[in-house]
Amino acid sequence: MTQAEINARLILVAAEKRKHPHYARVNKLAKRYTALSTGEDIEHLMKMYSRREDKDLFKTRCDITQQTTPSIIAQLTAGTEKAFRSHYRRELHYGEGENSDIKTAEFEEMLSRYAGGMGVDGFLRERLIELNETDPNAWIIQEWKDFDEYQEFAEVYPFEASSAMALDYAYERGVLQYVTVLTMLPNPETPDKPLKKLTCYQANFASTLRQTGKIASGDATTGTVLIDKNEVVIEGEVWMYDEFIHNLGEVKAFRAGYKRDKVTAGETYVWPYISAEPYLMKSLKVVSELDLTAANVAMPITIRYGDECNAPGCDGGYMDGGHKCKSCEGTGRKKSPTSVMEEIVVTPMPTNPADMLDLSKMHVYVAPGVDILTWQQQYAKELERDCRRAYFNSEIFDAKEVQETATGKSIDQQNANDVVYKFFSFYAKAWQFTVYAIADITAKREGLTAQIIVSRDLKLKTLEELMAELERANASGAGPAARQAIEWDMMRIVYADSPSEFQMWEARERFNPFSGYTEEAKMVWAQSPLVPMAQRVLYANLGYIFDQIGIEQPEFFKQPYDAQKKLVDTKVQEIMGMLQEEAPQPPEI
Repeated sequence: MTQAEINARLILVAAEKRKHPHYARVNKLAKRYTALSTGEDIEHLMKMYSRREDKDLFKTRCDITQQTTPSIIAQLTAGTEKAFRSHYRRELHYGEGENSDIKTAEFEEMLSRYAGGMGVDGFLRERLIELNETDPNAWIIQEWKDFDEYQEFAEVYPFEASSAMALDYAYERGVLQYVTVLTMLPNPETPDKPLKKLTCYQANFASTLRQTGKIASGDATTGTVLIDKNEVVIEGEVWMYDEFIHNLGEVKAFRAGYKRDKVTAGETYVWPYISAEPYLMKSLKVVSELDLTAANVAMPITIRYGDECNAPGCDGGYMDGGHKCKSCEGTGRKKSPTSVMEEIVVTPMPTNPADMLDLSKMHVYVAPGVDILTWQQQYAKELERDCRRAYFNSEIFDAKEVQETATGKSIDQQNANDVVYKFFSFYAKAWQFTVYAIADITAKREGLTAQIIVSRDLKLKTLEELMAELERANASGAGPAARQAIEWDMMRIVYADSPSEFQMWEARERFNPFSGYTEEAKMVWAQSPLVPMAQRVLYANLGYIFDQIGIEQPEFFKQPYDAQKKLVDTKVQEIMGMLQEEAPQPPEI
């Protein structure tokens, strides 16, 4: 799209004559998702049972209800967050040049300052999950303040535009052309009426329209009229127009959602829990009724005989003049006691036992049956389990199933893996986009490689599960490749908090000629004449060789494999030479 076409749409947005076609839907979804995931204003999702409730009783039910949907969403999110414990590789470097390590370290330090010190990794881990819970159609836009390009680099920060703020946007052939965002500015003259500011983010510049609070005069009262270089009248109001050129070549913005909305043919997004949403909505009614039933069990209805109103002049609730009695308010009976002490009624003890009354027939408490309460509790728990099953398409995260898994029951973990993989793949793309955007804005893109490589199998297993798997592999006689894969997964967990140590272990294990073999097989092959001497020497001296190389070549573990192999081969030849010199010579004949 041309700049003229985009600016024409911007003016229509300012005149309140244009919004993107799905604006109403994405805001409706954001309101619903926020209520379900946070509990705020969740009452608007509850419905009144008109046959049994009036507005006052419905309000009372809403007041005593504590919905559980935020807790259920938190459990589903906890499963998704396991993605960050999985096997993935984060690569960020400037090649193998002389100053590549220095450039990489400087850029990493710049990334760590992103979002107020959260860093790119930390910010995206938190906000992508949070926004998918509340507003998956929100935009994350890269912004920066003015800076002196001769003395400093731009300080990039994320600007989040909610569904309500993002008034208009357009794609062409899958490429974002622009996104127009509304923000509000303080109005010095009328503080209770803030001024609008529209920012249109485009590929090579950003254009803004800002209300001035002035009303046009003369002929410039309708339509759009340019009255000055930077002032334009839109429907009788004066707006200030500005442009900020950056020539980046693309709009540095993306939406937080990754699950496409079928209703809009994939043009917008829904939250990832869409398959569990019917059960979440059902739980609103069930939990509300459960809380109401529990309250009625604890505070039952009292049915008792009532005394006639004894106020002077009261006849059946009405006074002589025809107006209601103020004491009984027209009921003709004494008001029910309002305190515990007033409900304690003492009757005189009759002298004749035959005159004693059955007090249980004078005062009765009526409450719902406890069996109803038990059924409602079970139903609520079943809906919670249905939410987990629907989201993960599996029972892998049910406590009952986990227990049965430990005893040998086979469950479908692949479905849960696929759900988490979809989110993590989106996270990897968002991370790469953000890193490259910062590099473009700060003029540090040349030579940069940034990517997160995600394995299709996220290997969402604990160390205990892997140890049991390795034991079964040993018992079944599995080959070295299978054992090696399990051992590597175990070490990734062991070194999960020390990536540099895992990198060192990985390099060492890559050169281990008997990696994945059992201890018995290693002993046999290490002494077999069928194995070349160089491999046997390498295995026997593996620790010594890498200790020496680490001291002599501190950058060894950052080097490519070919360079590492040359150093390792050299060390092996040195040791073989030493062994040959120290070997006892045969006696001369």
